Amino acid sequence: MRELSRLHARSNTSHRDSCRESLELSRVLCQSRGIDYVFGIDVPCIAEQGNTVNLQEALSTLREKTLGPDGVFLHRCFNDLIFAMKHADDTGFYCYRAIESLRHHCASLHGLSAADRSKQWKKFREFAGIEESTLLAIKSAADPLRHGNVSAVSSEERAKLFSSTWAMVGAYLAVIPVPAGCHLRPTSPEGADVLTPSPPSETPQATAPSTRETRG
Repeated sequence: MRELSRLHARSNTSHRDSCRESLELSRVLCQSRGIDYVFGIDVPCIAEQGNTVNLQEALSTLREKTLGPDGVFLHRCFNDLIFAMKHADDTGFYCYRAIESLRHHCASLHGLSAADRSKQWKKFREFAGIEESTLLAIKSAADPLRHGNVSAVSSEERAKLFSSTWAMVGAYLAVIPVPAGCHLRPTSPEGADVLTPSPPSETPQATAPSTRETRG
């Protein structure tokens, strides 16, 4: 840990001197000492939802769904969810933008990328089973921030935003399919998931007609 402290101090000094470098420590891992500590952001209303989740299985399934050309929308959604936790004053903005990325993903999934936004939102709500009132409540919290204004939010309101957004994202992720050809085998001996093509659909083999004569 002393080494980490020195590393952090050097990083801060470098940042002050040059204003070009910064370092963020998110995890400390030392297998030989049995240390695996993640410097996370504790949001109780979200953490409670994960108490009954098999994280290894959930992450493996999620990783498959983020593959393929549309995966960029999911990655953008996840990044905004992280920003929503980090930046309390802008929680509404990042929560709504995360959901907007899912709307784009849904539109691409259903061939509606060129459609107007009202059709895209309608398809998104129908596909994920989301109430429009819940979506509008998050949008209402985001609107002032989207236009450069300042909006105060209480701890209770922020917790409600988190709960609604995470439920919405979870509902959508639960119904989207794994992109064709992007299934992962269980972890390899080296510890990494391995991409493998989806098995081809089986079709009955046509039986060639017999060339033998039938003797009477």
